[in-house]
Amino acid sequence: MLDLLIYLRQENYRPEINRVFPETEYQVTIASDMEQVVQRCQEDLYDLTLVWAESYDEIADFLTVLSIHKFDYLPVIAVLRSPEEVPAVLTLPIADYVVLPVSRVEFFAKIRYVLQDLDIQSTVLEGMNWQGSLQEYNLVDLIQMVESGQKDAILLMQYGDRQGELLFRQGKLIQAKYQDLTAQAAVFKLGFWSQGNFQIKFSRLPSMEVQIKESNQEILIQLIQKLAEQERLMEELPSYFDEIVVNPLVQPNHLTPIQQRIREFAAHPTTIFELLISLPEDDRDLLKELKEMMEKGWIGRRQDIEKLVIEEERKSSLSKLFSSISSIFKRRQVVQYEEMMAEEAEMELRIPRLLVKRRYLSEADRQLLSRAFQTAHSSAKRE
Repeated sequence: MLDLLIYLRQENYRPEINRVFPETEYQVTIASDMEQVVQRCQEDLYDLTLVWAESYDEIADFLTVLSIHKFDYLPVIAVLRSPEEVPAVLTLPIADYVVLPVSRVEFFAKIRYVLQDLDIQSTVLEGMNWQGSLQEYNLVDLIQMVESGQKDAILLMQYGDRQGELLFRQGKLIQAKYQDLTAQAAVFKLGFWSQGNFQIKFSRLPSMEVQIKESNQEILIQLIQKLAEQERLMEELPSYFDEIVVNPLVQPNHLTPIQQRIREFAAHPTTIFELLISLPEDDRDLLKELKEMMEKGWIGRRQDIEKLVIEEERKSSLSKLFSSISSIFKRRQVVQYEEMMAEEAEMELRIPRLLVKRRYLSEADRQLLSRAFQTAHSSAKRE
């Protein structure tokens, strides 16, 4: 049975597709948008993809998405409605095209022709290419699969925009590379991947340096031991895909170099899986340091840290409210009676002096102010 992935934006064609493909010969998966296309390619293996398209642009967009996500090894047949689109579509990297309407015989002949052509290409490359999801096969499985073929091969492992590469000479692992890591370090960094995709390309390798001297069995034993230890460490930590984040309420006094790198990476919400595939240190060392940081409250699960921050903000708001209320009822500082009287006397003494200078005062007003000045002066002396 052949597995087909069909990209279909026009839902009215779905009954037509269901009638065309016999269930006994084809396992059909239909994706209605690009996000579904990528998800399906990550989760399953497909022999062929078909684009049930209305225009050249839809096919071009589909091929672009496949290329961006490294699925451009999948053969594509464009199913068109208008013969006018054919010249433009032929400029795209497709395996073949079909213009509807067409007879069932001719339609399935196209599919068989494309698949037969791919089989011939695989034979030229000394075997068939394999691809699939890392949820189904981990690196331990893949090394044994390539070894059983006893052929030169390139194993590509991809998660998002990250990609690792392992090279085999007649089934023997000789080189590995992931980011800046090489040889065994790269193998061990790729070993725990449980998400993403793989592709095995069987092709004769040119002469190159053998970086990995150990046999496949020796590498596998080391890798299995490492994974077992890593799983023991993970028992006391959140799962690989739970989000963690730095606790902004705590400022550590001293951090080891690895802890500092972890703190910088987890400044924004991330997962332990992302942390491990992004930092170059041995995964076990990273997990040990992360465990200590979580025990000290420097890092935590995202939902736990968010609760702490919200509670702290609530307490801070209440504190400001109580402070404002207290300031309203706080007793004012009492001014000494002597200072107050002296200030009042000073004010009373200054008033007549200023007013006397104003020319529009009558003689009676001047006399009245003079008496007030003398009275105030006498009272001030007695005080």
